[in-house]
Order: sequence, then structure tokens, then C-alpha cells
Amino acid sequence: MALAAFIIAACVAAEPSAAPTMVPGRFGDAWACAGDAPALVVAHESALEPALLTLEAWVRIDRLPTDAAVRRIVGKNGNARTPGHYGLYLSGDKLGAALDGEGKDAATLAFSTDRLLRAGQWHHAAMTWDGRVLKVYLDGAPAAAVVIDRPRAIGDGAFAIAAGGGSGIAGAVDEIVLWDRALPRAELAAHAGGERAHAPDPGVVRRWTGDPD
Repeated sequence: MALAAFIIAACVAAEPSAAPTMVPGRFGDAWACAGDAPALVVAHESALEPALLTLEAWVRIDRLPTDAAVRRIVGKNGNARTPGHYGLYLSGDKLGAALDGEGKDAATLAFSTDRLLRAGQWHHAAMTWDGRVLKVYLDGAPAAAVVIDRPRAIGDGAFAIAAGGGSGIAGAVDEIVLWDRALPRAELAAHAGGERAHAPDPGVVRRWTGDPD
């Protein structure tokens, strides 16, 4: 995916203009995303920079983009040109992920081809990084993979749901979980089937949910 398609605003320092808008989610409430501002911005913490990781979320896209822009669903450290960036992305009806491998000028991207998102439907989205391969999973099934084979760069920017500048997604995001390990396919399939992760689970770094459980 050409970096020229990256028109996402780097909202590392941006704050939502108002309190987050919550809507019915996959579990309880979810963060509404209108594309004009991040739905939630979380300040940098070293714990949010694991060497290995899984980032998963439930996402509903109300309007699929008709252009080729790459739009952030959730991620940390700005966009693909920011050191240490990682995140889940949307391009048209394709789910993707980006990760900045140490020593590269920009993040590496991987996007689904056969498995596609449908407007108005909740999908389980996930990316994993095992220190060598960046993988993308859609609804618990492998959707894309790319070999990077180098340590990921570490960043110090904010963690954000969606993006601003009119380049975010139109829809909602729910149940975001960051892990310090690359989850295997079986675990991601279980989560896509409705099984939920909790903070005591080994490897859970942080969990953001609009549901009080």
C-alpha cells in the first residue's frame, strides 16, 4: 500500500473536542467515530509499547470509504510516518495493520484481500506481531501477513481510537485489548466468537471498553 494514500492526520497531541459519544456496541456501549476527531486519546505509557503484541478490537463501519485512503481504526504513535507506530486500519472494505520495524523509514502495512468488511456489521479485527511477522485477522481468521523480521521501533506518542482531520472512520469501536504477546489463531477465533479478554488474563496490557462488565 503506497504511503501516499496515508492522509490520516497525526493526532498524537490532538484531543477530542468534547466528551466521547457512546453508542450501543458489541458489548454494552462503544465509542462513536465520525471521522472528524479521535474518539478517545490515551497518554503515552511505557506499558503500551510491548516488544511483541496483539491489538484487537470490535469495529462497525457504517459507511465504507469509496476512496483509496488508509484510515486508522485504533493505534499508537501517530501514523505510518511516526517512529514506533502500530495500528489497525481500514482501506475501502479491507482491514489492515501497520507496524514500524526498527531501522525503517516508515511502517510496513498489510491488508486483507479475500476477507472483507461489510458496512453496518460488527467485525472482530486483530493484528499480531511475534518479532518477525505482522499478521492481520478478520473475524478470527487470517486475512494478511507480511515478514518484517526486525525488532519493532518503540515510540512515545498517544494511543488513540480513530483519527481526526476528516480522515477517520464512520462507525463505532468497542472492546479494545492490547496484549504483550502474539495471540495464536485459536485464541483470536475464540474472541471473535464472543469470548472476552480480561485484565487478569496472562499478557493483557490494557483493555478499553464502554461496558462496565
